[in-house]
Amino acid sequence: MTIDYVTIIGAGIVVVVSLLSVIINPFFRRSFLEKASRDETRDEDSERDALPPLSVIITLHDNAREIEERLPLYLNQNYPSDFQVIIVYEEGDSETEDILKRFADNRHLYHTFIPDSSRYVSRKKLAVTMGVKAAKNEWILLTAIECRPAGENWLRTMACNARKDKNLVLGISKYVDEAKPYYRFEHFHTLYYVLRKAAKGTAYHTNCANLMFRKSDFLAQSGFSGSLDLQRGEYNFLVNKYARKHTTAIETSPDAWMIEDRPTAKGWRNKHIHDLAGRNQMQRGLSYRLLYNTDQWAIHLPLLLTVSAIAFAVITQRWILAGTGIFCLLLMAVLRTLTARKALSAFEEDMPSWKIYPYEISIIWHNLVSIIRYKRADKLNFTSHKL
Repeated sequence: MTIDYVTIIGAGIVVVVSLLSVIINPFFRRSFLEKASRDETRDEDSERDALPPLSVIITLHDNAREIEERLPLYLNQNYPSDFQVIIVYEEGDSETEDILKRFADNRHLYHTFIPDSSRYVSRKKLAVTMGVKAAKNEWILLTAIECRPAGENWLRTMACNARKDKNLVLGISKYVDEAKPYYRFEHFHTLYYVLRKAAKGTAYHTNCANLMFRKSDFLAQSGFSGSLDLQRGEYNFLVNKYARKHTTAIETSPDAWMIEDRPTAKGWRNKHIHDLAGRNQMQRGLSYRLLYNTDQWAIHLPLLLTVSAIAFAVITQRWILAGTGIFCLLLMAVLRTLTARKALSAFEEDMPSWKIYPYEISIIWHNLVSIIRYKRADKLNFTSHKL
């Protein structure tokens, strides 16, 4: 058994980088969630009696079945102030029109449609714009028909954040339990970056269809101007354009969650590719990606160094170094798994422990596949300016 300077130095390096790998981790940095929880309690106690009127906007595209099933969940919210649910659908969608007629007597419902003649503009963003203009209230809550409120207090809980010093409220959406475990894991992996950025400074984007903003801001700054040519990315662009330093609230209470349908493989791929297409038009991305890339280095570089140290130790018969490397490899996997499980449990996300560390390692490769798909795609597929 060889104990020399190579063994001592090598073992020291392996131990240090392994510990750094655990600390430099989005799931390790979650102190902002504790502050958000304290803020939520304070806000609910002080402002529940003065909740503002709200306008909820839902846009449709061949979603008659979903709106029939979920519209009552929106119309029957337990909300003491006035609110309206604005449905924006496409002209000629007779099935949706028939369904909306059944709810015509509900005073909270308002609906309009996108003219079939609309061209050379994102129809999704046009639908949101029409909904905002139709809204009679200052605070707008934008969500997607693929989502449903977790309970009847969704509006009430989100509205507790509608303070004078705030102009955006980021809510949470989570996939149904039937969604693929990797989809659910990556969603919350990204969400921790989203929430931290909003809590620590100026929000960059959001990956949740649960967003509240001010109508006056939207109209004063011409809505989606600057991104109308891109078909998707409405939530990202709203946050990126209208966020200001320390004026974004984050709402993490389970009462405010939205439950999102299980995405198809095609829908999941398209979402990532469209996010890449819109990234160049968004501001403040450098610091966000710097932290993200640092975290990726912090998981892969220690893993590579540790495996290399084990291989070197076996070849040179430095068994203490080999044992240290194996121990540190297991330590990284266990501690990162425990850290992630605790972070995921904050959002009641249950996932098999043995999958978590492999999922963390695989994120970079999934991202690489998305980048390759984006590079190979016809860029006209991302724009509404098609000839």
